[in-house]
Amino acid sequence: MLDRWLGRAAVNLWPPLASSAALGVTAGVRAMPRRTHRGKLPIVGRLDGGAHSRTFSGGGEGGVWVLSGLGSRGLLYHALLADFLVTAMLAGDDSLIPPEVRFNGSFAH
Repeated sequence: MLDRWLGRAAVNLWPPLASSAALGVTAGVRAMPRRTHRGKLPIVGRLDGGAHSRTFSGGGEGGVWVLSGLGSRGLLYHALLADFLVTAMLAGDDSLIPPEVRFNGSFAH
């Protein structure tokens, strides 16, 4: 029953959930960048050791890239950071990403 995972609060909120069965359970990881003197900054760039490397149409080297940890700033900065990310991906050069948000090989800025 769903109240096994969601607790009694969900069943109290909507009683028909008591007779429902869960179809599956998933879990994930949320990037929580370290706070700097500029606040918590997003993480943008290429992950080291990208096993799924391929070449993009622009000739740049593929790999695994990340744009994460936006938090409440995501609404304001998602398009700007995505533009930096795509430019770097197509050129295969993560130095095109501003150093303040560039992934440095560790999620601990």
